[in-house]
Amino acid sequence: MREILPINLFIFKQLRKELNLSILDVASKINKKPEIIERWESGEDSPTYIQLEFLAQKVFKKPIVVFFMPRLPYNIEPNADFRAMPMELNKSLPSGMIHIYEKAKAMQYNLMELYSSSNSARSFFDYIGDTGNMGIVELSEILRSYLDISLEEQTQWGNCDKALQKWRNAFEKIGITVFKDAFRNFDYSGFCLFDEMYPLIYLNNSMPKSRQIFTLFHEIGHIIFKNGGIDINNKVIFNRYHSSYNKIEIKCNKLAGEFLFPISVFRSEALPFSENNVEILAAKYSVSRELVMRKYLDIGQIDEKTYDIYRNKWIEQLTRADKKKSGGNYYKTQKAYLSERYLGAVFQNYYKGSITELEVADYLNIKVDKVGKFEMTFLQGVSS
Repeated sequence: MREILPINLFIFKQLRKELNLSILDVASKINKKPEIIERWESGEDSPTYIQLEFLAQKVFKKPIVVFFMPRLPYNIEPNADFRAMPMELNKSLPSGMIHIYEKAKAMQYNLMELYSSSNSARSFFDYIGDTGNMGIVELSEILRSYLDISLEEQTQWGNCDKALQKWRNAFEKIGITVFKDAFRNFDYSGFCLFDEMYPLIYLNNSMPKSRQIFTLFHEIGHIIFKNGGIDINNKVIFNRYHSSYNKIEIKCNKLAGEFLFPISVFRSEALPFSENNVEILAAKYSVSRELVMRKYLDIGQIDEKTYDIYRNKWIEQLTRADKKKSGGNYYKTQKAYLSERYLGAVFQNYYKGSITELEVADYLNIKVDKVGKFEMTFLQGVSS
């Protein structure tokens, strides 16, 4: 009879539950019957070492040694960061989103270590002040003043690729680090983790740049209101939770919409609704067509049904376009994902001798022998 591996059954079950995976989910991912997983979790049997290695790498995305520890060295607690979200929504997050959330927590801890209380967002919060009695228009104007980018300058950028890089740079100058990842899930556009010193935003790089721009400002709304949040791109999921959370989401959406394309400016454009005029305005202000459509909806030129028809049409176009994407240069992609601010902090500490090459690899989540290649890509100033 095969020897049973001495894995920690509590950790095995805990990781599955924290990733919102059912026994059936795990079974399907490794092509086994659910009864086999149940036997593993009860201790009647265990996976082989090869099976456990596959589970660790492909399903739980943890070092295999974790399963032999007496206890987990950390907890995955999205409830703690997304307190404003209903518990049911946190519990329904797909495992892929939880993996990225866990990566974000690691990045936030890394920022704390790399900066050692300097280069924080404290000045930003001092400038914004108490938002309790502040209207969306006033808050939008204060935010634009602090970012020091006028609407006129915004209209000179010409495209969303350039606009996203400009906004991302502006956020990082005020102490809000912006990371990216390919969520491979169109239901969630991004999320933020609030911290008075080191808040951060994660963008879904599977989304078009125009949507990523909107998500940036949706998430800075959460940060200003001092809570973590997720930008949900699925109306069915969003409408399922009728609670105070929806009010926060709507408020953040209004802030993003007002900042990027103020309603007063939209009215002054005086363009009647047509798909062509939507395209013109979206291109001029480097925003999404959906945001422009929302303006037409707000002033009553279109109804909710028309808005949904166009929105669904564009989502379908996006889905088809994503399927055609091919892989690019790994180092350039990772540079774009990790942010100039974060990379700058890592290599600055490395050049000062504060961290070793091994620690650089750990901060960048790459192998030690890849550090040199990554460093060259960073120094070449490749644009994202």
